[in-house]
Amino acid sequence: MAELGPPPLLRGNRLVNALLQCRPDFFAALGEEKDAFGKVTLLDAMGPHRDPAHVARVAQRVAFEKPVHVSGLMLTGYIQRRVNVAGQPKLLWGFQTPADEDGLVRVAENRTGSSYGGSDGWTLDLEAEATGYTPSEALGFADGFIGCTTPLAAGKEPPDPADLFRTEYRQ
Repeated sequence: MAELGPPPLLRGNRLVNALLQCRPDFFAALGEEKDAFGKVTLLDAMGPHRDPAHVARVAQRVAFEKPVHVSGLMLTGYIQRRVNVAGQPKLLWGFQTPADEDGLVRVAENRTGSSYGGSDGWTLDLEAEATGYTPSEALGFADGFIGCTTPLAAGKEPPDPADLFRTEYRQ
Protein backbone atom coordinates (compact mmCIF):
# COMPACT_ATOMS: atom_id res chain seq x y z
CA MET A 1 0.00 0.00 0.00
CA ALA A 2 1.36 3.43 -0.94
CA GLU A 3 2.15 5.80 1.89
CA LEU A 4 0.13 8.99 1.92
CA GLY A 5 2.00 12.28 1.79
CA PRO A 6 1.29 15.35 3.87
CA PRO A 7 -1.98 17.21 3.35
CA PRO A 8 -1.98 19.91 0.67
CA LEU A 9 -1.42 23.50 1.65
CA LEU A 10 -4.69 25.29 2.35
CA ARG A 11 -3.55 28.69 1.09
CA GLY A 12 -0.31 27.96 -0.74
CA ASN A 13 -0.64 31.03 -2.94
CA ARG A 14 -0.77 33.31 0.11
CA LEU A 15 2.32 31.65 1.58
CA VAL A 16 4.40 31.81 -1.61
CA ASN A 17 3.25 35.33 -2.52
CA ALA A 18 4.17 36.55 0.98
CA LEU A 19 7.59 34.90 0.58
CA LEU A 20 8.25 36.41 -2.86
CA GLN A 21 7.21 39.84 -1.62
CA CYS A 22 9.00 39.39 1.75
CA ARG A 23 5.84 40.41 3.59
CA PRO A 24 5.53 39.93 7.37
CA ASP A 25 2.26 37.98 6.94
CA PHE A 26 4.49 35.13 5.70
CA PHE A 27 4.96 34.05 9.32
CA ALA A 28 1.19 33.90 9.95
CA ALA A 29 0.69 31.95 6.70
CA LEU A 30 3.51 29.56 7.62
CA GLY A 31 1.89 28.90 10.99
CA GLU A 32 -1.51 28.31 9.36
CA GLU A 33 0.04 25.74 7.03
CA LYS A 34 2.03 23.84 9.66
CA ASP A 35 0.00 20.63 9.27
CA ALA A 36 0.91 20.42 5.58
CA PHE A 37 4.58 20.13 6.50
CA GLY A 38 3.98 16.95 8.47
CA LYS A 39 6.56 15.70 10.93
CA VAL A 40 9.45 18.11 11.30
CA THR A 41 12.79 18.16 13.03
CA LEU A 42 13.98 21.40 14.63
CA LEU A 43 17.75 21.78 14.50
CA ASP A 44 19.77 24.37 16.36
CA ALA A 45 22.71 25.69 14.39
CA MET A 46 25.68 27.69 15.54
CA GLY A 47 26.21 30.93 13.65
CA PRO A 48 29.65 32.43 12.95
CA HIS A 49 29.01 35.40 15.27
CA ARG A 50 27.81 33.42 18.26
CA ASP A 51 29.25 34.39 21.62
CA PRO A 52 29.97 31.07 23.41
CA ALA A 53 28.64 32.57 26.65
CA HIS A 54 25.31 33.41 25.02
CA VAL A 55 22.81 30.59 25.47
CA ALA A 56 20.19 31.75 22.94
CA ARG A 57 20.06 30.11 19.52
CA VAL A 58 21.50 32.24 16.74
CA ALA A 59 20.08 30.16 13.90
CA GLN A 60 17.50 27.48 13.46
CA ARG A 61 16.64 25.11 10.66
CA VAL A 62 13.44 23.12 10.36
CA ALA A 63 13.77 19.95 8.27
CA PHE A 64 10.62 18.42 6.77
CA GLU A 65 10.35 14.64 6.88
CA LYS A 66 8.94 14.62 3.33
CA PRO A 67 9.22 17.30 0.65
CA VAL A 68 6.25 19.61 0.23
CA HIS A 69 5.41 20.78 -3.29
CA VAL A 70 3.88 24.23 -3.74
CA SER A 71 3.83 26.68 -6.65
CA GLY A 72 6.62 24.96 -8.56
CA LEU A 73 8.87 24.62 -5.50
CA MET A 74 9.88 21.44 -3.69
CA LEU A 75 10.37 22.53 -0.09
CA THR A 76 12.53 20.38 2.18
CA GLY A 77 12.89 22.72 5.14
CA TYR A 78 12.74 26.21 6.56
CA ILE A 79 15.69 28.37 7.64
CA GLN A 80 15.67 31.36 9.94
CA ARG A 81 18.79 33.19 11.04
CA ARG A 82 19.51 36.49 12.74
CA VAL A 83 22.32 38.24 10.84
CA ASN A 84 24.10 41.59 11.00
CA VAL A 85 24.32 43.54 7.75
CA ALA A 86 26.47 46.68 7.95
CA GLY A 87 25.99 46.66 11.72
CA GLN A 88 22.19 46.46 11.49
CA PRO A 89 20.26 43.43 12.83
CA LYS A 90 18.43 41.58 10.04
CA LEU A 91 16.38 38.42 9.82
CA LEU A 92 17.25 35.93 7.06
CA TRP A 93 14.34 33.57 6.48
CA GLY A 94 13.03 31.26 3.77
CA PHE A 95 12.85 27.73 2.47
CA GLN A 96 15.37 25.02 1.79
CA THR A 97 14.92 23.27 -1.51
CA PRO A 98 17.02 20.90 -3.62
CA ALA A 99 16.83 23.31 -6.59
CA ASP A 100 19.79 25.32 -7.79
CA GLU A 101 19.80 29.12 -7.79
CA ASP A 102 18.84 29.41 -11.48
CA GLY A 103 15.88 27.07 -11.02
CA LEU A 104 14.61 29.08 -8.06
CA VAL A 105 14.92 32.33 -10.00
CA ARG A 106 12.90 30.79 -12.88
CA VAL A 107 10.12 29.73 -10.49
CA ALA A 108 9.94 33.26 -9.03
CA GLU A 109 9.95 34.81 -12.52
CA ASN A 110 7.21 32.49 -13.79
CA ARG A 111 5.11 33.03 -10.69
CA THR A 112 5.29 36.83 -10.78
CA GLY A 113 5.73 37.79 -14.42
CA SER A 114 8.94 39.60 -13.49
CA SER A 115 12.52 39.21 -14.70
CA TYR A 116 15.46 38.99 -12.32
CA GLY A 117 18.53 40.97 -13.28
CA GLY A 118 20.75 39.93 -10.37
CA SER A 119 22.34 43.03 -8.86
CA ASP A 120 20.11 45.16 -11.14
CA GLY A 121 17.01 43.87 -9.30
CA TRP A 122 13.61 42.97 -10.69
CA THR A 123 11.67 44.32 -13.65
CA LEU A 124 8.02 43.61 -14.37
CA ASP A 125 7.36 42.05 -17.77
CA LEU A 126 4.09 43.66 -18.82
CA GLU A 127 3.64 41.10 -21.60
CA ALA A 128 3.81 38.13 -19.22
CA GLU A 129 0.75 36.06 -18.48
CA ALA A 130 1.43 35.73 -14.78
CA THR A 131 0.27 37.36 -11.56
CA GLY A 132 1.89 40.65 -12.55
CA TYR A 133 3.81 41.86 -9.51
CA THR A 134 7.46 42.48 -8.82
CA PRO A 135 9.09 40.48 -6.02
CA SER A 136 10.74 42.29 -3.14
CA GLU A 137 14.30 43.56 -3.50
CA ALA A 138 14.89 41.74 -0.17
CA LEU A 139 14.25 38.37 -1.89
CA GLY A 140 17.40 36.36 -2.46
CA PHE A 141 18.48 33.07 -3.97
CA ALA A 142 21.27 30.58 -3.45
CA ASP A 143 21.64 26.94 -4.34
CA GLY A 144 19.12 25.25 -2.07
CA PHE A 145 17.61 28.46 -0.60
CA ILE A 146 14.93 30.99 -1.52
CA GLY A 147 14.17 33.64 1.07
CA CYS A 148 14.38 37.17 2.38
CA THR A 149 16.64 39.37 4.45
CA THR A 150 14.48 41.91 6.27
CA PRO A 151 15.13 44.47 9.03
CA LEU A 152 14.84 43.37 12.63
CA ALA A 153 13.96 46.16 15.01
CA ALA A 154 16.52 46.84 17.72
CA GLY A 155 15.80 44.74 20.77
CA LYS A 156 13.22 42.62 18.93
CA GLU A 157 13.71 38.88 18.67
CA PRO A 158 12.73 36.97 15.54
CA PRO A 159 9.72 34.65 15.70
CA ASP A 160 10.69 31.22 16.99
CA PRO A 161 10.13 28.52 14.34
CA ALA A 162 9.08 26.23 17.17
CA ASP A 163 5.95 28.37 17.43
CA LEU A 164 5.24 27.91 13.71
CA PHE A 165 5.76 24.14 13.45
CA ARG A 166 4.92 21.05 15.46
CA THR A 167 8.00 19.83 17.23
CA GLU A 168 8.49 16.09 17.16
CA TYR A 169 12.01 16.12 18.57
CA ARG A 170 14.95 18.47 18.88
CA GLN A 171 18.68 18.05 18.33
